[in-house]
Amino acid sequence: MSGRGGTRDNAILLTIVCHSVWGLYPVVARKLTALSPTGPVDSNVVLIPAKIVSVLLLAALSMTKRPPAEDAIQLTVQASSSTNANAESDKWLPAEDAIELIPAQEATSSTDTQTAVTTGPPSRSRKIKVAVLWSFLASTRAVTNLASCALTLSYNIALINATTPIFSPLFERAILGTALPRGMWRAVLASTVGMLVIGVAQTPYVLGDAGAHVLTSRDLAGGLLQLLSVIVSNAARILMKTSAGVFSGPELIQQSNAAVLMVAMSVVLILNGARAEPWEAGWDALSSGASSVAAFVVLSVGVFTLAATFQVEAIRRTGPAVYGSYSSLRVLVGLAGSWLWLDEPVENWLEWVGIGIVFATLSWWVWSRGKEAGT
Repeated sequence: MSGRGGTRDNAILLTIVCHSVWGLYPVVARKLTALSPTGPVDSNVVLIPAKIVSVLLLAALSMTKRPPAEDAIQLTVQASSSTNANAESDKWLPAEDAIELIPAQEATSSTDTQTAVTTGPPSRSRKIKVAVLWSFLASTRAVTNLASCALTLSYNIALINATTPIFSPLFERAILGTALPRGMWRAVLASTVGMLVIGVAQTPYVLGDAGAHVLTSRDLAGGLLQLLSVIVSNAARILMKTSAGVFSGPELIQQSNAAVLMVAMSVVLILNGARAEPWEAGWDALSSGASSVAAFVVLSVGVFTLAATFQVEAIRRTGPAVYGSYSSLRVLVGLAGSWLWLDEPVENWLEWVGIGIVFATLSWWVWSRGKEAGT
C-alpha cells in the first residue's frame, strides 16, 4: 500500500510542478508580445522559434534515451476470481501491446484494484486518427492561448485558465465514465467563487480604485480566446489519457510541436506575406535584454518542453479531473509573475479577497488529497 501511496504522491507532486510552470506561461508570453520593449509583436512570430527550440531539445533527448513508454509499462493485474482474489502479479509489457484503462474503481471502491487489458499493437489507422485529432487540438490550444496573452493581463489569463476544474470532471465523466474523487465539487465551486471575485473586482462598476485595471473590449476578446483554449485543452487531456498505449508523452509533444509550427507559419504568411518586418520585430523582442531572453527560455524550455512532457505523464497517472483540480495554482503563480516580472500588480482589496479564497481552497484540496493517499 505504501508503494501505491508513494506513486500517488509522486504523481501529485508532478502535477503541482506542471501547474506552477504553466502558470508562468501567460506572464512570459505577454512579456514577449504585448509588453516587448520594442513594441507589440505578433504572437505567432514568438511561438515559432519557441516551438523550434522545443523540437530540437526533444529530438536530442530521444537520441540519447528512448522514452519510457517505448520500453515498457508496468501493469499490476489483480485477479477477480474467488480463488485468487487477493493475488497480485507484476507484468512488464511492451507499450505497443498494452492499453491503459482508466482506474475508475480507485474512486468507487475501497480497494486499489487496477485491471489491465492486453491487446495487439495499435493499428495504423488508429495511430493516424489519434495523431490527427491530437495535432488539431494542440495547435488550436497553442494559437488561441498565445493570442489571448497579447490582449489582456496575464493574471486574467491565469484566472480564466483556472476554470479548468469545472470542465475537466465533466469531460472525464461524460467521455470516460470515471467517478470523481470525494470533495472535488466543493473545491471546484469554492475556487470558482474566488476567481469570480477577482474578475468582478476589475469591472468599472466595483470600487473604481484610482489606477486599478478596468476591463476593456481587448480584455473580453482575450478572455473569450482563452476560454476556447481551456475547452480545447480539456479535450486534449482526455486524449492524453486514452492514448497511453499508442504514443509516449514525448511523441505526443513532438506531434503537437510540428502541428503548431505549421499553423503558426501559415498564419504569419497569410497575414504578412513575404514581408520581413514581423520577423525583425520578433527578433528584436527576443533579444532586447536579459529579461526577454529569460522569458524566451522559460517559454521554450520550461513550458513547451519540460512542463508539456511532464503534463502527459501526470495526467496519465492521476486522470484529467484530478490534474485539472489543481489549476487554481496557476492563478497564484500568474499573479506573482505578473506583479514581480511585468509590474502589473493587484490594485484593490477585493481582488485580494478572491486570491485568498483560491489559495485557501487549493491548500485544502492538496491537504485532503495527501491525507486520502496516505490512508
